[in-house]
Amino acid sequence: ANPGEVSGPGPAEVCVRVPPGCPAGAVLHWPPPSPHAAPAAPTYAFCVRQAPHPTYGRRGPDLWTSVKVSVWDVLAGRRVEVARLGGPPLEVGLGEARSVDGRVCVAVPGEGMPVAA
Repeated sequence: ANPGEVSGPGPAEVCVRVPPGCPAGAVLHWPPPSPHAAPAAPTYAFCVRQAPHPTYGRRGPDLWTSVKVSVWDVLAGRRVEVARLGGPPLEVGLGEARSVDGRVCVAVPGEGMPVAA
């Protein structure tokens, strides 16, 4: 086979490590850039797409979810349980709620997406 060609009886499988918190649209290269690689070695670029999650959405490094609460719960500053991606549910106080785009929102520091290094 010539350089850059793939030969064999079917598609090749490549495992690419996607770093935690990698945003949609990020481009990953395989093999990763290396100063020791031959200049003519073929490289491949992969664009990261995110599959939708049934509970959470992502906006930048933030995770968003919706929980139904009454106006009385918000006014009383009650606490509600919110499911986490992993681990036990999180209790969130509505006392710090603020209005964003006509919705009641509560920010929970440290509970979003991991930040890619």
